[in-house]
Amino acid sequence: MIDERLKNYWGAVRGLRQTPNRTEWLKGPFQLAITLEKDPRLRALLTSIHNDEVKQPA
Repeated sequence: MIDERLKNYWGAVRGLRQTPNRTEWLKGPFQLAITLEKDPRLRALLTSIHNDEVKQPA
Protein backbone atom coordinates (compact mmCIF):
# COMPACT_ATOMS: atom_id res chain seq x y z
CA MET A 1 0.00 0.00 0.00
CA ILE A 2 2.71 2.48 0.89
CA ASP A 3 4.55 1.65 -2.34
CA GLU A 4 1.50 2.77 -4.33
CA ARG A 5 1.33 6.09 -2.47
CA LEU A 6 5.04 6.77 -2.85
CA LYS A 7 4.81 5.87 -6.53
CA ASN A 8 2.52 8.86 -7.14
CA TYR A 9 4.72 11.16 -5.07
CA TRP A 10 7.98 10.15 -6.74
CA GLY A 11 6.37 10.24 -10.18
CA ALA A 12 5.35 13.87 -9.60
CA VAL A 13 8.77 14.89 -8.26
CA ARG A 14 10.70 13.01 -10.96
CA GLY A 15 8.55 14.58 -13.66
CA LEU A 16 9.20 18.03 -12.22
CA ARG A 17 12.95 17.46 -12.33
CA GLN A 18 12.95 16.11 -15.88
CA THR A 19 10.46 18.34 -17.67
CA PRO A 20 11.75 21.12 -19.93
CA ASN A 21 8.79 23.34 -18.95
CA ARG A 22 8.42 23.36 -15.17
CA THR A 23 5.54 25.85 -15.13
CA GLU A 24 3.43 23.66 -17.38
CA TRP A 25 4.23 20.57 -15.30
CA LEU A 26 3.27 22.38 -12.07
CA LYS A 27 -0.10 23.44 -13.50
CA GLY A 28 -0.90 20.03 -15.01
CA PRO A 29 0.44 16.67 -13.78
CA PHE A 30 1.93 17.98 -10.53
CA GLN A 31 -1.33 19.66 -9.49
CA LEU A 32 -3.20 16.47 -10.40
CA ALA A 33 -0.84 14.41 -8.23
CA ILE A 34 -1.59 16.72 -5.28
CA THR A 35 -5.35 16.32 -5.67
CA LEU A 36 -5.14 12.54 -6.10
CA GLU A 37 -2.79 11.95 -3.16
CA LYS A 38 -4.68 10.39 -0.25
CA ASP A 39 -1.90 10.43 2.36
CA PRO A 40 -2.08 13.84 4.09
CA ARG A 41 1.67 13.90 4.81
CA LEU A 42 2.62 13.28 1.20
CA ARG A 43 -0.02 15.77 0.00
CA ALA A 44 1.40 18.41 2.35
CA LEU A 45 4.92 17.68 1.07
CA LEU A 46 3.81 17.97 -2.58
CA THR A 47 1.97 21.20 -1.78
CA SER A 48 5.10 22.58 -0.12
CA ILE A 49 7.23 21.70 -3.16
CA HIS A 50 4.62 23.27 -5.44
CA ASN A 51 4.53 26.50 -3.41
CA ASP A 52 8.33 26.73 -3.34
CA GLU A 53 8.55 26.24 -7.10
CA VAL A 54 5.91 28.88 -7.77
CA LYS A 55 7.64 31.41 -5.49
CA GLN A 56 11.23 30.72 -6.59
CA PRO A 57 11.51 28.65 -9.77
CA ALA A 58 14.80 26.81 -10.19
